[in-house]
Amino acid sequence: PDEEDKKREVGEKRGRPMYKLMNDAAKKMKSFDASHPVAICNGDVLFLDIVAQECKDVDIYGTNVYRGQSFGDIFETVKNKYGKPVLFTEFGSDAFNAQNNQEDQFSQAHYLKEENPF
Repeated sequence: PDEEDKKREVGEKRGRPMYKLMNDAAKKMKSFDASHPVAICNGDVLFLDIVAQECKDVDIYGTNVYRGQSFGDIFETVKNKYGKPVLFTEFGSDAFNAQNNQEDQFSQAHYLKEENPF
């Protein structure tokens, strides 16, 4: 949802239990092998406040980022709110153009091939 109150509601009802489960899984993985870091994958910084509260045993914040030619403030946001290293699990531009309601491989390739400042 776009409305902040609806996002909070979804975050609490669905997100918080999912992130608790992710943290439980991280602890279980570390009980088998504590020598390797554990990462999660999240959509951009959605529910990052809840992630920071519930995923204390996760080592790396993996994220799918579709912001175009810049990652914007993601490094600063994750550092300030979560304090974990960032791993880009996906990035670039979505292959679907919502304005035309169809796939747009040309625009997606543009973001991947252009020389970017990051």
